[in-house]
Amino acid sequence: MKTLHSTSGILFRVLLKSLVLATGLAMAAVPVLAHDRHHGGDSDRVTAEAEGVLEAIDADGRHVTLSHDPIPDLRWPAMTMDLPLRDPELASELEPGDPVAFTLEQTGETDYEITEIRALD
Repeated sequence: MKTLHSTSGILFRVLLKSLVLATGLAMAAVPVLAHDRHHGGDSDRVTAEAEGVLEAIDADGRHVTLSHDPIPDLRWPAMTMDLPLRDPELASELEPGDPVAFTLEQTGETDYEITEIRALD
């Protein structure tokens, strides 16, 4: 009888731990799924929209330096950073100092590029 009680206690603890783990994993997936739904449901493409100030455009027009506001979708704080442009023509009408709105798309594990950028009125 003592062995049966020990076995059922171990089984109960294993099941309880499995349930807690499964619940935690399911809850962690909810924000990711909501983000994907918000951005078209393509889980391979993470995009985010933000605003900031265009600080500089590099000589070949392929990268810009932006001081941007926090980007909650990416959990990024406000910062200044260099970002590549998908197409150098995106910034052809912009000048350093312009307030801008832009869209970022993830291109690698930690890499992003600007797919759209426009001056704010």
